Amino acid sequence: MVAKGNGEAEHRVTPTREAAVAAFSKLLLGAVAPLAPSAESLAELLAATRHRSIDKCAQLLRAGDVADELFFVHAGLLRYYVSDPEANGEQRTGQFFEEGSIVTDAASFLSRAPAEQTFEALEDSSILLIPHAALYRAYARDHAVERLGRLMLETALVGSQRRSGNLLNLTPDQ
Repeated sequence: MVAKGNGEAEHRVTPTREAAVAAFSKLLLGAVAPLAPSAESLAELLAATRHRSIDKCAQLLRAGDVADELFFVHAGLLRYYVSDPEANGEQRTGQFFEEGSIVTDAASFLSRAPAEQTFEALEDSSILLIPHAALYRAYARDHAVERLGRLMLETALVGSQRRSGNLLNLTPDQ
């Protein structure tokens, strides 16, 4: 139960794994259309996922750990940040991720190297965790799931290029 500002109580709905899986499935099927993953590939991938309800300020991935999972934001809001060692560890937010986003530290996830980014919940959130090994098995077995991977990489590349371009246009004082 959550207290509302007017003194009344409001019941917080805790999203279930089933609801998170259904939302991820809908996103995946929409993204890869007109292709469709086989029922077996999709079932195997979804069976490997885990659901987490996380509290505000909880960390999903810490810098220095290897990103072993993709995070599907079913409900809530995440951010990633890096800590600036030259500014006493000041946190510098890189990006925000809302419901429907699929995120992780891509460099860590793809290269299996330690992450440079920390992912943190900015509000209570419902997250579906998609393991690296299960995703790569699905890529190998099903072209439609592999297409999802390509589309995620394309989205990440475009976002990265835009952020880099924005930084190049800043003056030294900005």
